[in-house]
Amino acid sequence: MIRAAVAGDAALVQQRARAAPGVGPRLEVEWALLCQNPKMPYRFYIVDEEAVLAAGSRDAVLCGPVANEEELLSFLGFAGITRLVTDGTLLFGWMPDLMQVMEWTGGARQSEAPAALPQGFVDKPPMEEVMDVLAASMPEHGGAWRDGFYADVCARQNHGLAHMVGLRRAGALVAVAGALCLTPAEAYLGGVETLPAWQGQGFASALVRHLCGLYAQRRVTLLCQGQLVPFYTRLDFMPGRGVALGSRAPGERG
Repeated sequence: MIRAAVAGDAALVQQRARAAPGVGPRLEVEWALLCQNPKMPYRFYIVDEEAVLAAGSRDAVLCGPVANEEELLSFLGFAGITRLVTDGTLLFGWMPDLMQVMEWTGGARQSEAPAALPQGFVDKPPMEEVMDVLAASMPEHGGAWRDGFYADVCARQNHGLAHMVGLRRAGALVAVAGALCLTPAEAYLGGVETLPAWQGQGFASALVRHLCGLYAQRRVTLLCQGQLVPFYTRLDFMPGRGVALGSRAPGERG
């Protein structure tokens, strides 16, 4: 059975979110935004009284076990969901995209003097400029993704649930990184990109280290593809508990 979530489901949402590092923070943050502003474009559902589904216009997050997969597949199709991130559940017929959950392990060294930030560091840069960096680094994403990400991160940052940082060179923003979801227990990092012409100079590493130090009292996590594991390992991240599965509906382009 799939039903709309109500205020009384808050404990289940938090339980599922905090049991899924790297995936759950988005669930918890979007629930917090919805509670503060019921007009936010998120829809929450309880699946089989066990799992929690947060659905946007085309993408969704699922945490928890699913007993009736056929019903969920039908529901996702009816709701127009074509991209799904889960805490390890792969739906039949959907195209998998395995992502490793990485957890930061450098908190034990926080007594050391923090590393100096490179010249040109910008705290909370204008989101228009952030999107220019992300769009240049990820040309495969279209305008709909840009508009949705822009609105989502702006809303989170305005409510203290996200935090973007960046670096400027010659007046232009050339690198960005963010704590895209901030909960009392976890800081989930993402949006780590450097313009191609400025890569290889340690800009992204410096921004990630800064965010890790800033939120060292929380669990710091991220999701990454396998080829990026060595990069984050050098920044004191280690493979965490389990994996996340990003997947897309049959026929949906990557």
